[in-house]
Amino acid sequence: MIQGRIVQLRPIELHDLAFLQQLANDPQTAAMLVGWDFPVSMHGQEGWLMSNVGPTDTKRLIIQQQSGPTVIGTASLSELDWHNRSACVSVKIAQEYRKRGGGVDAMMTLAAWAFYVVGLRRLYSKVMVFNSASMSTFVKHCGWRVEGRELESVFRKGQWCDLYNIALLRSDFEALADAADYIERTCPVDVTSQAESCTQW
Repeated sequence: MIQGRIVQLRPIELHDLAFLQQLANDPQTAAMLVGWDFPVSMHGQEGWLMSNVGPTDTKRLIIQQQSGPTVIGTASLSELDWHNRSACVSVKIAQEYRKRGGGVDAMMTLAAWAFYVVGLRRLYSKVMVFNSASMSTFVKHCGWRVEGRELESVFRKGQWCDLYNIALLRSDFEALADAADYIERTCPVDVTSQAESCTQW
């Protein structure tokens, strides 16, 4: 488990399939995402999960509440580039659990884990121009920067809509007031004292 303050991130299990299917087929959630797909059947959801087993450039996780086994969303690192140490980030929270702090906590936890455990140095994402909730989570609360805007990039509700390109460097994350707490939660080893104690050998 990857521990945040109010949520934890864990691997996807078979018993998560119903939640994943519901999240994928929710029209409100789908409308806010950059990607697009046809409605997903349970059989299709199983196939999707099986295709993500083994080596891949994408790591997907379940977001669940610390206080119990309630699943509230998903998080992922995709397009993992080990040479340039970067990845694309996605965080999806089910409608009924939004505006409760879980999205911000999941994003901060994922960033700390990506930078200090996985070893990445740059995270990036794309956000629909009308998705103010995601922009608030990423930019206002989690320190991401807007790098640019793609004009008329995605088709939604019969119109062509713009996308924001956003990114977070490890140095940007470290400048956040809560960074040290999230780093300690995701990687709770004291490397300084360990290094000092090893010098006597």
